[in-house]
Amino acid sequence: MKTPAVKRKQTKYIESAIQKKIVSYFRYKYPQYKSHFFSVPNSGNRSQSLGNIMKAEGMLAGVADLLLLVPNKDYSFLAIEVKTDIGKLNPNQKKWREDIEDKSIGRYEVVRSLAQFIELVDEWMMFTSF
Repeated sequence: MKTPAVKRKQTKYIESAIQKKIVSYFRYKYPQYKSHFFSVPNSGNRSQSLGNIMKAEGMLAGVADLLLLVPNKDYSFLAIEVKTDIGKLNPNQKKWREDIEDKSIGRYEVVRSLAQFIELVDEWMMFTSF
């Protein structure tokens, strides 16, 4: 059974609120890495023609919501997908996650709260390589 459109929209607003808190925390705690932490705007409602333009420019379905381009002792970058407590990865997100993990170039994590992000990123930043 498909999730009603209203429910999906509410979920997106909740994910957006979590993501805004995450970005605010990171920029406050790690201002020196502000330019290394950013969102990937590859979702949302847009026209077919704009979607086609963005795909031609390199947009890739499934890429994580946030990327941290600060290497640590094990990985080149951290990819973060923000979900609600009940949110699930879609097939494109699962494929992108598998591609990243199979090549061992980045770490991919799903976070569902600011607290979960804080624990993840503070541990990550303890082992940065620059």
